[in-house]
Amino acid sequence: MAQAVDITPVGRAVEAAMLDLVGRIREEANERGKVASGKTLASLRTSVQSAPGFVVGTLTGGSWWRYVGNGRGPGGMPPIEPIRAWIQSKGLSLSPYAVALKMAREGSRDYRLRRTNIFTDSIAAWEDSDVLEAVGDAGLKAFGEAYVQQVRDTFKPTA
Repeated sequence: MAQAVDITPVGRAVEAAMLDLVGRIREEANERGKVASGKTLASLRTSVQSAPGFVVGTLTGGSWWRYVGNGRGPGGMPPIEPIRAWIQSKGLSLSPYAVALKMAREGSRDYRLRRTNIFTDSIAAWEDSDVLEAVGDAGLKAFGEAYVQQVRDTFKPTA
């Protein structure tokens, strides 16, 4: 009979890892001056789901995340309303339509400067962090103990 695995510690480690990821993204956005209204960072949500044998952590956010830091390339007219909201939150005196036209022609400033995406940079740093190592350690402990017990139960010495 298979040994039941208590994955509760793994779930806690994944929850801590997901919160660490959001913290890294927020920190990177602040360091790069990419927080205007705060809407992008406020849209970030994490969830952790588990079932016997696995734990999954998920990060979701507003669909515009892919433009934060690296911008958008030329082509197609970007939506005006988010640009208007950004201009207002920054307290700038610009025409949203003129900004959108320039972005359509040349791409955004971050794109033209070949900046990197805050989210992908934060995720890459997170993947090499101690917090993910803790997730691996928790999984190894939980499943390793179950495996050892299963081996003991299967290969009992006969007298």
